[in-house]
Amino acid sequence: MKNNPEQVLRSVFKLDSFRGLQKAAIEHVIRGNDAVVLMPTGGGKSLCYQIPGLIRDGIAIVVSPLISLMQDQVAELAKLGIRAAQLNSSVPPDEALIIEKRVRGKQLDMLYVAPERFALSRFQKLIEQSKIALIAIDEAHCISQWGHDFRPEYLRIGETRAEFPNIPMIALTATADPTTLKEIQRRLKLEEAAVFQTSFDRPNLTIVIEQKTTPKKQLVGFLEMRRGQSGIVYCNSRRKVDDTCAFLRLKGFDAVSYHAGMTTEEKQTNQRYFAQMDAVIMVATVAFGMGVNKRDVRFVAHTDLPQSLEAYYQEIGRAGRDGKPATAWMNYGAADISQRRYLINESTSTETNRHLAHHRLQTLIGMIESPRCRREVLLRHFGEAHPGNCGKCDRCLQPAETFDGSVQAQKVLSAVYRTQESISAHYATLILTGERTPIVERNGHHRLPTFGVGKNNTKEYWMHIIRQLIAAGALASPPTRDTRLLLTPRGNSILRGKEAIKLVHPPSEKKTKTRSTHAKSTRHSLSHELPSDVHQLYRALSAAREEIDENKFSGATIPEQVLLAMVSVLPETEEDISQLLKKHKCDLNLDDKSRLLGVIEEHLRHRRTTSPDRFDVSFCRPPKTA
Repeated sequence: MKNNPEQVLRSVFKLDSFRGLQKAAIEHVIRGNDAVVLMPTGGGKSLCYQIPGLIRDGIAIVVSPLISLMQDQVAELAKLGIRAAQLNSSVPPDEALIIEKRVRGKQLDMLYVAPERFALSRFQKLIEQSKIALIAIDEAHCISQWGHDFRPEYLRIGETRAEFPNIPMIALTATADPTTLKEIQRRLKLEEAAVFQTSFDRPNLTIVIEQKTTPKKQLVGFLEMRRGQSGIVYCNSRRKVDDTCAFLRLKGFDAVSYHAGMTTEEKQTNQRYFAQMDAVIMVATVAFGMGVNKRDVRFVAHTDLPQSLEAYYQEIGRAGRDGKPATAWMNYGAADISQRRYLINESTSTETNRHLAHHRLQTLIGMIESPRCRREVLLRHFGEAHPGNCGKCDRCLQPAETFDGSVQAQKVLSAVYRTQESISAHYATLILTGERTPIVERNGHHRLPTFGVGKNNTKEYWMHIIRQLIAAGALASPPTRDTRLLLTPRGNSILRGKEAIKLVHPPSEKKTKTRSTHAKSTRHSLSHELPSDVHQLYRALSAAREEIDENKFSGATIPEQVLLAMVSVLPETEEDISQLLKKHKCDLNLDDKSRLLGVIEEHLRHRRTTSPDRFDVSFCRPPKTA
């Protein structure tokens, strides 16, 4: 193998030149140094370890989180004449022994290994017995407990790092904010390693975010303008994936599906079809995507809220990897936010993890609600400055209606300042609305001049303002356990009246006026007769009903009896819901029925995952009639 990076690039990978910081990172690792590489999806991270692995003496060990990702990489390298193999749970024991023998005999150039396998004492011994060129940690953000893709197995990589101090290590990711980057460096013992970070901006992507009104109609409207193009449509549940895929096929689109409920063969068949054919739409959960090597994906559409801003950035990065124009489209609604909060609150995860999940949700909502350029807000989250006015997002193409929010901002910033930057966003809303909780009184914050200055507005109103201030860079909120709000230089400038700030009015806190007081009191009393598990589902369905009601011009509403019947019989199809509605002389369109079904499916999936024996509908019953 040639020892010149440019020669290897041209003769092996058939590429003409390096991009960005590729060459600098490659030469740094060839010299035997550690490195951390942060490049956007499609930015060419793989070359940063593949070329040094071919030039340095020995075998390159690559730790990778997904079997499908390893399989794709090994297959691609084989086409280029590179001797590569993989070790993971899909490899039979007898074949694994042969691969280990090839490693010891220097008969491989590259070995991809699962993090679980890497941490085994048997594999550590294999490394000791072999000549290793380097160790590459792909998708290194999986090591971060603050991250959206945390994999506990990655923590053990850092523990074994001390065993091989003379082998250069390179960590690579496309998704790391400043906090995640620091954790990667700390856990992999790479604090002294050089960091090669290119811009996270993907200038060829147009970012569009819409509020849900008629979800399926909106999705079809978006896709109709892109007929003949390949793209990915993300849904948050398996049932929604299957329903959406069938719906799109009925509309004449060539669509296939992908989710964890499918067999391995089904998933591989659909993934190959998507990768090899033109004008195919992949409808999938987030189980699909990592390592997708299809360069002509022209769009990524989210029909539900992504898990976090980091997940969103990673998922939209799968569009336009060829550098040509592509679109990232998201359709979200208030019910999505309510349902996500509900699932976080009811999770059996640790308090710290629930806290982090709420923080990630608030950060995501902050980007969605901000009047500022989408690209500016998104890149700021990853520690990168952008002047805004990108001309390729809905905020720049159709600016949101704003107002001078300087006074509202100063009230929030004053509360943060007067508490010595020791409070969370939720606590700030207590001070602003003048809520004398025991902890507020214990801290003496009810005596602050800021206490109650925002009492004419709700806590949710002030949370909306706080999210916008974070998105605008006036406040910082690092994802630590206490998530304190911190003043930034810009926040100080606004607080002291040196700078004004434009904000978007919070969504109106509508109350459905068509329901009578009697109906409200009946709903309250009936719902509280339900057992706690059933009541959780009831609350989620109620949140979805609120959004459906707000979008119905007729003023009609879903009867309380229908909601209670749903938590009792757990309908499985739109037709099941139609039968329940028919009994109460009302109806909904197909989109609204699908939305309610999605809530039920998500709740049951959550219960099966966390506490399968707790869900009990035996106490559900129709309301008593007078």
